[in-house]
Amino acid sequence: MQLLCEKGRIACFDSAVAEYDSLLDAHKHISNARVTSVIELTADEKQKLTKKLEAMCNGKVNIQYFIDATLIGGLVVEIDGKILDGSVRYRLRDIKEVISI
Repeated sequence: MQLLCEKGRIACFDSAVAEYDSLLDAHKHISNARVTSVIELTADEKQKLTKKLEAMCNGKVNIQYFIDATLIGGLVVEIDGKILDGSVRYRLRDIKEVISI
């Protein structure tokens, strides 16, 4: 922090902390996921999803849950820079593209 102050870069402090947290999580084999669904998932669904994501990533997964009514149904999972889109909205878009070709 002293170096940031000396170099006039204290405004970069938040991004430096975020980057450090990211590197620490990578070192500890911890992934961060963002799960978006159309409705609130039950505790059992969250537990099953956590187990599957941890098996997929070979490590611990911290999950943040969000609600988005525009999905119609299904889930969108963003993890380690990858997006796994299992939403009905995405599938309908795929069908529309096939039909219009």
